[in-house]
Amino acid sequence: MIAQPRAGDPEGERDQTARISLEIKLADMDDRAGRSADALKQYQRMLGPAEEMALENCRRAIEIDESILAADPNNDKARSGLTVANKNLGDHYFCVAGDIPRALRCYRRVAELLESQARADPGNLVARLHLSEIRTETASCLSKTGHVPEARREALLGLAIAKELADRPGATPEQVYNYAYLAIYADPEDLRDAAAVLPYALKAVEMNHGSDPFSLHVLAQTYARSADYQRAIEADEKALARYPPAEPGKPVTNAQQSIQHLLKKNRRKLKN
Repeated sequence: MIAQPRAGDPEGERDQTARISLEIKLADMDDRAGRSADALKQYQRMLGPAEEMALENCRRAIEIDESILAADPNNDKARSGLTVANKNLGDHYFCVAGDIPRALRCYRRVAELLESQARADPGNLVARLHLSEIRTETASCLSKTGHVPEARREALLGLAIAKELADRPGATPEQVYNYAYLAIYADPEDLRDAAAVLPYALKAVEMNHGSDPFSLHVLAQTYARSADYQRAIEADEKALARYPPAEPGKPVTNAQQSIQHLLKKNRRKLKN
């Protein structure tokens, strides 16, 4: 077991980082030498300490940037750091730890920061796009914790921003895709209007010339939502074809797994 360094002890942190790096290198050597079982044990043993160290560094960065921003509200570097760190920490709590209340607190802070940025600079389309994303992620947290009316309000605010960006003359493929993605995955689930989303999902695929697997997968989800399973299957088959073949013995990406899962599900539904 690797001991955790004391908070604020830079020498201890550097020493721990060096030990973790060494252990991972040793695991790599085991793997290359064909000792995959030993390598797996080594990787698993290091995952906990490495992850906890990353989380602690993230929390400490948030504390530092919060104090800087309190002293200097116009410090863009601290605001940007807070936005990124809270988003990353929120994603960890939501996707990995399943700690929805903590994820919600992080996402709310990100929303505050982006809302302030968007008000100060209405022409900052990137900030508005990220605000649309974080509001729908906040809605997902609220929905999962039983706060459905508030979740609905947050989701509608986020979707309104995303739709406004997607409807702009000269909207980018990312802006069109963003609205289609958020709208077809929105929480509460009854907000997912496939008929309204379909033109945007089709446009996103067209703007990417059919080369973007993420846009194709969103189109597949949209078709599946309206029970058009044949078109959903065709879209996801095209999405999978955009990925290079997996290397022997290597797992496919999470995105590919998600596509494969929906394909199986829709093929079963098409048969029934």
